[in-house]
Amino acid sequence: YKVKFILDEKFEENFCIESFLVEDKYIIWIVQDKNSLYIDNKIKIFQVIAEECQKIIINLINCIFSVGFSGNDIELENISYEFEIIKKYISKQVDVKIPMIYQIDVSEKNMEIFGVDDIINKLESYISNNIGSDISLTKLASIVHFNPSYLSRFYKKNRGIKISEFIYNLKLDKAKEMLIKSDKKVSDISESLGFDTVSAFCAFFKKKECCSPAQYRLKN
Repeated sequence: YKVKFILDEKFEENFCIESFLVEDKYIIWIVQDKNSLYIDNKIKIFQVIAEECQKIIINLINCIFSVGFSGNDIELENISYEFEIIKKYISKQVDVKIPMIYQIDVSEKNMEIFGVDDIINKLESYISNNIGSDISLTKLASIVHFNPSYLSRFYKKNRGIKISEFIYNLKLDKAKEMLIKSDKKVSDISESLGFDTVSAFCAFFKKKECCSPAQYRLKN
């Protein structure tokens, strides 16, 4: 709690922050620009503050204190994922006997640190949970901090299909499930799966199943 108080006080001079303790040995700081104003060089400021406090904290708690942070903008629902990445980095790449300040960045060169399966599972989970909203390549790339074109190549290389094919297959499976297991209108199913129009949904479904959604429901 003393460590948390020291850094909370320092960070609050420049940022809006929220912090909390995890697993009795980690502190997570969520850092935002103050008063909705963009702060230049926020990563550098963050790093300087951490470095200023590190020696004080090590003397205070008489053990190693390292700070890992992401330089990317992170959506709230991705905080736990980012936290797991930092923990993996610590366990695999960093000598835990040496206090460090380091920035974490998921990229092609450090893919082995974070694990291909973890990244793909993260992507597919996001797509499944947000099938009716924005699942554009740009949006998906931002979830795992990839370049969109690299994400497209990365996914096909590791799954053997395009990411768009995975999305279409998932939409088809969910559509078939709703047609059989619910009494939702075709228009409602279309909307829940993110189609712009009912006709677009029906054309998509007929191309895949050789029958309309209504005919599929009757047959099953």
